[in-house]
Amino acid sequence: MSEHIRELQVSIQTLRNQGKYKEMIEGCYQLLQYATDLEDRQLQMDAYANFALGFYKIGDIKDAFFYIEKHAMLCEIYGDKEDEMDSNHIFFLLYEYTGNYVKAKKVLENSIELAAKLKKVNLVSENCSELSTVLSRMGKYEEALRVGEKGASIAAQLEPYCPFLVMKAILAMAQAHLGKSDFETANSLLQTAVQDPVLQDYAREKTKCYRLLAHLQRLQKQSKEALVSLAIADESAKGSKNYMQQKEIQETQIELYRELNDFEKGFEIQNLHIQLLEEIHRMDAVIQR
Repeated sequence: MSEHIRELQVSIQTLRNQGKYKEMIEGCYQLLQYATDLEDRQLQMDAYANFALGFYKIGDIKDAFFYIEKHAMLCEIYGDKEDEMDSNHIFFLLYEYTGNYVKAKKVLENSIELAAKLKKVNLVSENCSELSTVLSRMGKYEEALRVGEKGASIAAQLEPYCPFLVMKAILAMAQAHLGKSDFETANSLLQTAVQDPVLQDYAREKTKCYRLLAHLQRLQKQSKEALVSLAIADESAKGSKNYMQQKEIQETQIELYRELNDFEKGFEIQNLHIQLLEEIHRMDAVIQR
C-alpha cells in the first residue's frame, strides 16, 4: 500500500509540474481516499493542497477555495515546513485572484526560501516565474527580470526536462522586458513561445502569451494585429474559465475598437463584458462566504 501511495504522489507531482491539472485532480481523489482510510493527516494535506491548485488552474474557483480552507485548517494543527510551503503557494492563488500583489509577493518569497531549503528545485523555478509576474504587475521590472532569469536557469537544468516550467519562465521574462520597453527582446521571447507546439497544451500560459503579444503590438501601433492576438487570448481564457483574464482582455478589446471607431464590435464586446462581470460577482460571493 505505502509503495502505491508513494508512486501516486510522484505521479501527482509530475502532472503538476507539467501543468496537466485535470489529470492531477483525478490522482488527488485517489490520494484523498487513501488518506481517509488510513486517517493520515499528512496525506490529506497533500491532497487538499493539490486539489486547491488544480481546481484554481482549471477555473473552478468555488472548489479551489473550498480546498484552500481545508488545507489551512489542517496545516495550522499538523503542518510541517513542506506543508507551510504548500500553504504559501495556494494562498498566493487567493492573493493573485483578488489582486493583492503585496501579499502575493510576500508568500511567494517565503515559498521560494522554503522550497530551496527542502531542495524542491522545480517549485523554486515555478515560484520564481510566478514572483516575476507579480513584480511586473507592481512595476518592478528590473527585479522581475532577475527573478525570471533565475526561474529560467533552474528550469533549463531540470532532469527530466519540463517544458511547462521553461514556458512559464520565458513568459515571465518577456513580461519584464516589455515593462522595461525592451521590445526587441520581448518579441524574440514571445515568438519563441508562440512557435513552440507545447504552448497549445497549457491554456493559462497560452492566454498570457497572446495577451503579452497583443500588448506589444498595441505599443507598436498595430491595433488590428493586437485584436487578433486578443481574440486568441480570450478564447484560451474562456476555455480555462479564467474570468479575471477574460475581464482584462475584454477591457482592452473595447478600448481598441473605440480607437478604430468600430462601435458596433465594441458594443458587442461590451455586452459580453457585462455578462462576465456578473459571473465574477458570483465568484466573489463564493469566496467571501
